Amino acid sequence: MIKETPLQELSKNLKILINNQLYSDLEIVCKDGVILFGSRAILAARSKVLDGMLYNGMRETHEKRVKFPNIDSKIFLFVLEFIYTSSITNDSLTFEEAIEIYRVGDFLQLSTLQDIIIKFIKCYINKNKQLAPNLLTEVVRSSDTLTHGVLINILIENIAKNPLDSIAFENLSNQALYCLLSARYDRKVQFLTQEYYVLRYVILHAANMISKEAHEIFESKLLRLENLKKTETRNNIETNSELNNFSSNITNNITPLLRFINWHRIDNKIIREIIQPLKIIPDEMLREAYFFTANKRLIFKDNYEITSNPFKFDSAASGKQLIFNDDYSEVSAMVTKPEMMIYQSARSQYIITDNGEHEWEVLIEEIGDASNCYIGICDEYCDFNTFVGNSINAWLTVKDIHQ
Repeated sequence: MIKETPLQELSKNLKILINNQLYSDLEIVCKDGVILFGSRAILAARSKVLDGMLYNGMRETHEKRVKFPNIDSKIFLFVLEFIYTSSITNDSLTFEEAIEIYRVGDFLQLSTLQDIIIKFIKCYINKNKQLAPNLLTEVVRSSDTLTHGVLINILIENIAKNPLDSIAFENLSNQALYCLLSARYDRKVQFLTQEYYVLRYVILHAANMISKEAHEIFESKLLRLENLKKTETRNNIETNSELNNFSSNITNNITPLLRFINWHRIDNKIIREIIQPLKIIPDEMLREAYFFTANKRLIFKDNYEITSNPFKFDSAASGKQLIFNDDYSEVSAMVTKPEMMIYQSARSQYIITDNGEHEWEVLIEEIGDASNCYIGICDEYCDFNTFVGNSINAWLTVKDIHQ
């Protein structure tokens, strides 16, 4: 049995004081009318806002009761746990509760609590990836400016790691799609989706908003790349009255999004034989893209986006005993005693979703008492608190450091 550290023991003892009337001198009245109990001195010591509220010489200084009419008691209990122990028990924490705790953390100027919640949200979204598009739709619809930017960044980073065409059209609103593509364009967020498929998704998303028939027609014309060689594209894409019935509405819907498409990364043949005959893209835009690529003779392997984004680790996909620097470019072990060391793993933010060559540089500054270093590719879903090299699809480079 591993002995508790002094800090762990202190945290365990302080946990007894949480909402304990016997050891409290302050009543906290919450939004739902529930009264919680706390120590005036501890609350003031942990939060400058609470210090100003409880020791400002005003009414709250002399009364035994303070009111928080906008904070539910369940949320405040989580906040009290953090104030007393610098941690929260998140086993039963929901996404909505996490958002509320983040807001309270901002109000009380508890930045460390906000960091804990952000890490929880990242883990939650990582485990429930199918919810990310729906959550992005809800967030961009919200007028809450406090959590707006933070959540959008987290959600976009998660969605970008998956093929765009894996997202059901009804799960991503037009406003959310605009937000997603603008982040990709303006902030250079890396998408693991080929440029043609980004454009294809934009068009089919717009068609789906019009009708099922419109979606089916345009889907039959916008072939998947693996089917291009099997089909005579000129015969397949012949313009007809079916397209004309919807082309005007499609153009209106996709026009605001077209500026986020990197036309230079779409093959000229696709532009000429697949996109142009649809007559939904302005001719001037297509001509510019066509002549740019033709004149420069640019070749982009498989039409995938080439980026120079720095290597970063994913804190939501890492062992509990691992810690990172501020920009997540470095990882180290929290435990330094050899008898407490176990193999733990950390995954990068870069997710490989296609064939081809992938190159990265890793610098090992210190290996400690371990003899081997393992670097490679793992499954998408792993227990990072263990050695992930045993997973089915793992590939490892093993280096004996002491050779």
